[in-house]
Amino acid sequence: MVHRRSVAEVFLTDFQDVDERRYVVAAELPRSHPYFVESGADQAGYDLPLLLECCRQAATFGAHTKFDVPMDSVFLVNDWTLDLDPGADRPLVGEQPGRLTVLVTMVDPVVRADRLRSLGFEMALRLDGRLLATLRAHGTYAAAEEYAALRLIGREEPPPTSDSLADPPLGARLAAAAVGRADQRNVLLADLERGDGALLTRLSVPGRNPTLFDHPLDHFTAMILSDAAVQAAVLHGTDARSTGQGEVRAVGLELAFSRFAELDSEVVVRTALTVDPGGAERVAAGLVQVSFVQSGQECAAGTVRLAPAAGACRG
Repeated sequence: MVHRRSVAEVFLTDFQDVDERRYVVAAELPRSHPYFVESGADQAGYDLPLLLECCRQAATFGAHTKFDVPMDSVFLVNDWTLDLDPGADRPLVGEQPGRLTVLVTMVDPVVRADRLRSLGFEMALRLDGRLLATLRAHGTYAAAEEYAALRLIGREEPPPTSDSLADPPLGARLAAAAVGRADQRNVLLADLERGDGALLTRLSVPGRNPTLFDHPLDHFTAMILSDAAVQAAVLHGTDARSTGQGEVRAVGLELAFSRFAELDSEVVVRTALTVDPGGAERVAAGLVQVSFVQSGQECAAGTVRLAPAAGACRG
């Protein structure tokens, strides 16, 4: 119901219908997880990638439950925006698993021939009763046969799947601490270059990562690109050439996806800081611009909002 093969990757625990277009899901945020909650971190916390995955699962479950979307359909994210509440500190892992509830409102459904084609979502996330974040997203739904035909556009043969990807060497990826990670195996970027106020890195994703590719897929997903955007923005925010403010964390993400990010061609990740009217680069009060380019064409772009890493509350 949430497009996961392993129950260890499922965070939803409950569902309550509200009305025709609203429902509430509950999720248990784990005290440890090899990807989303790294046990090697000094202060493990619940950050944007985990919250975004909970939202993705909530949206997928709702589409199947409320609109009877067939199980073999493919859900494609057009865009999403996730913002932590300005008054919320970073929630740290406590002695008990985090209790997350998500109020979901479905908006602007498009149904043709009795089949859901597109749908928008608005979500309010509360952790242990406190407002933590909000999400807005829009996606499209394709039947299995439609998706197969779509993936052949511009290709001479079907795309490869993630189980064919070789795992990049750990040493070839950027240092975990530089991108806000504790475990080197969870770094998604390699080959840092600097130029014209921008940082360029390359997407470097292990094809057999059991979280990123819980089952074989034929492209880099919106979840993968979103986490790569967070890592690239944190890298830019802590880079010595950009700021002396110390460690930062991502507190907001806005990405739009315009093309499939193919597995068999290099994806370049570009970040640049916003510039204030006086021409100075700013991180704390501004946004990091992120774009993904493959074969000379942009496949996703948006912004990541950063804040100082200090400040936390126990989940």
